[in-house]
Amino acid sequence: MRFVFPHSHAFRSGRLLIDDDEKPGPACTVEFGDGVNVIAEWHSDADAIRLDVPDYRTASGTLVTARSWRLAKTRTAFGARHCCPEPPADVLTADGSPG
Repeated sequence: MRFVFPHSHAFRSGRLLIDDDEKPGPACTVEFGDGVNVIAEWHSDADAIRLDVPDYRTASGTLVTARSWRLAKTRTAFGARHCCPEPPADVLTADGSPG
């Protein structure tokens, strides 16, 4: 599985492209718009996907700390929500196309 974000990081109201390569296992590639690629893990979560992104540095050197995102399928795409025990403060929505 490949997840493509058009920006250097995932953020509230951002967008992403999900490319299902049909390979088994939780390992996946996350590509960011600044050219940084990281190996992450994804897991099926009922009608959604949980994407666990490790710490990484953007191309400009900014540290982005690890986060777990819940990608929920919508009518035409995937919307993503930061997983946390309380109602999420960060919400990422996506229409399935890059930026």
